[in-house]
Amino acid sequence: MRAYDRQGRICGGRLHDGTDPEAVIAELFADPQVHQLHSRNVVYGCFMFVVERAAG
Repeated sequence: MRAYDRQGRICGGRLHDGTDPEAVIAELFADPQVHQLHSRNVVYGCFMFVVERAAG
C-alpha cells in the first residue's frame, strides 16, 4: 500500500502479503499526515483500490 498526504504526495507505504489488511491500514493511518492509501499490485504496479481516512 502507498500512503498519500492531502496534497497527493507519497508519504510512506508498506508491502504486505494480503493477510490482515485491516492491521496494515490501521498502522499506516496511525500517521496523521496520511490521508489516503492506494493498494497496488506489486508485480505489475496496477492500481486496485483506495482507502480514505474517515472525515472528522
